[in-house]
Amino acid sequence: MLSQRGKDMKVINGYKFRFYRHLSGNIDKWVCTRKNCNAYLKYYEDDLEEENLDHNHDSDSSNTLERQKLTNNLKRKAIEDICQRPSKMIHTEVLKEKSENISTEDVTRMRKCIHHQKNYVSEL
Repeated sequence: MLSQRGKDMKVINGYKFRFYRHLSGNIDKWVCTRKNCNAYLKYYEDDLEEENLDHNHDSDSSNTLERQKLTNNLKRKAIEDICQRPSKMIHTEVLKEKSENISTEDVTRMRKCIHHQKNYVSEL
């Protein structure tokens, strides 16, 4: 999964982790996306070395994670294919991901996101 800014994220048990830094000995540290949470993961060359999964907040719902994943995919497609209509992009992406829990409010958010990305690209 990618963040809003296109950075890599890991989703484990409904919690999102972002890359924090490279530690000595080729260890990568990933921390929870919530600033006040102390949960972290440490990976050594794609193998989990150490983890602290004690979160001080609830996990994100599966609907929220699914919508965020769809939105991230749509942002990338909006940049790649500027001429395609947003409704068609949303329709094909929802069918591809087999998403069933998408509300009309989610579709409106996705459409706004696509328009924002297209406008951002055209300004450059």
